[in-house]
Amino acid sequence: MKLQEMIAAPGVLPTDPGVDRVLVVDDDTAYRMSLVRTLRKQGYDCGNAMSTHEAREELRHGSYGLVVTDLHMFTEDGIELVRHVADSYPDTYSMVVSGFATGEDVDRITRAGAFALLTKPIDAERFATTVESAFEHRKETVALRRHRSG
Repeated sequence: MKLQEMIAAPGVLPTDPGVDRVLVVDDDTAYRMSLVRTLRKQGYDCGNAMSTHEAREELRHGSYGLVVTDLHMFTEDGIELVRHVADSYPDTYSMVVSGFATGEDVDRITRAGAFALLTKPIDAERFATTVESAFEHRKETVALRRHRSG
């Protein structure tokens, strides 16, 4: 159920503050905003950041279910952000996008805990499907984790 559907349904409040919230991180403003527009058309609430530093600040002040980050940025690569998300926000998934990724990059992305790697230019339909899959997987994982701890 999308956030808009939950808000519209009387008496139904989201118990997961990160539900359907995506943080898009890319130092290319035009590309970042293109991804944000695509996600908003799909019904997702989005935040955005132009650096990993801004992304860390945004994560500290908001709850997100998914972080979509560029691999290669000026100050710190997206893999460091993926590691930070995995270590600090276990209920938040990460996805990496890149115009070019070496075999070593793919291995590092996988070891860091990213849900997926998509190559630029990103096909909008494939992107939407992958984001939806990430949220479905996240929903199941969060429910299982809460069941085990509760």
